[in-house]
Amino acid sequence: MEYSIHKMRAAHLILSAILTMQGENAPAFSAYCDTIDNLCETVMSVFEKLGYRDRTVLGMRLGFDPHKGFVPTKVCKYLEIATAFEMTLASSASRLFHRICRRFAASMLEAGR
Repeated sequence: MEYSIHKMRAAHLILSAILTMQGENAPAFSAYCDTIDNLCETVMSVFEKLGYRDRTVLGMRLGFDPHKGFVPTKVCKYLEIATAFEMTLASSASRLFHRICRRFAASMLEAGR
């Protein structure tokens, strides 16, 4: 039971981050999400298709550990993510996170077709 609660929390955090980055397209993406029958499972299936680095970056930035049952962890700053992945700048980690979120949203749209 606790595992599924952590999973739902992680799905919520991922969707919140995507909606924040959608800007003016957020209402359309939100409306699309309303049409999905099992939104949490859809989010988790897209999440599982991500590579190790992408899953880890999302988890670090959003505050969950994708490799230990989605348990809550501290939210890492971009500089901490950059250091963990041997990047030189926090802005590199920020761009990576934003790119992952954009690809995640695109994958969710593809999964619904």
